[in-house]
Amino acid sequence: LHVILTVTTGAFEPYAQRLRHAYSGTDTEKGAVPIYSPLYAATEGLLGVNISPKETSPQYVLPPRGLYYEFLPLQTPSLPLGHASPDRTSNPDQHTSDTRLQTPATQDAESSPLLDKADTAAEATSMLTARQVQVGREYELVITNLAGLVRYRLGDVVRIAGFHGRAPVVEFCYRQGQVLNVRGEKLDESTLTHALQKAAISQHLELVDFCAAEHVLVPTSLLSRAMAAAPHYHIFVEVERSREGG
Repeated sequence: LHVILTVTTGAFEPYAQRLRHAYSGTDTEKGAVPIYSPLYAATEGLLGVNISPKETSPQYVLPPRGLYYEFLPLQTPSLPLGHASPDRTSNPDQHTSDTRLQTPATQDAESSPLLDKADTAAEATSMLTARQVQVGREYELVITNLAGLVRYRLGDVVRIAGFHGRAPVVEFCYRQGQVLNVRGEKLDESTLTHALQKAAISQHLELVDFCAAEHVLVPTSLLSRAMAAAPHYHIFVEVERSREGG
């Protein structure tokens, strides 16, 4: 086995971590097997190509002739744990480098026409081109392709990692709408995943899988009256003892 080609971002990140541990070289005679996420793609077209195969966190350059890309700024940017809010801008002319959440909001988003087209006046005027985005900021990716999709909202949130020439280089963050929201907190899947991973590590455990839901999705027969009155999450976690733990 020379290389593993797989998706390593978003909901697949915990499984990618397990692959890295399994093929880290400690249990194999030939050393570590590299894991490479080559493409960022969807049914609507090829979105990006990973130009940093040696990086743990894949970064995808958006092919300038594949699709026409626009970027919808998030109203409330959400950054992973440990990341400060960015305050610097970048211009591509300067060659700067640098589903498991089950919620009613997810179901509504999947059937909403707003997920298919950014057709409101406010959204249309707030769209940014590739030359206007800022490094470190997060945006919802909007595409137009030759098949007839015009300003199609994929629902993907990406972070601008830099530029390759004039083409933006992005990191996939999470799916728009894949959030837990019982008090307006809008907790995204990436943040929850990182929190559970840190909690597992602190107990010398390895996160295998998890499923999270707002309490309104759980049958009331499973809840006490006190619990039913307070908004909360139900998180079902599968763990195992860490190979490095005691």
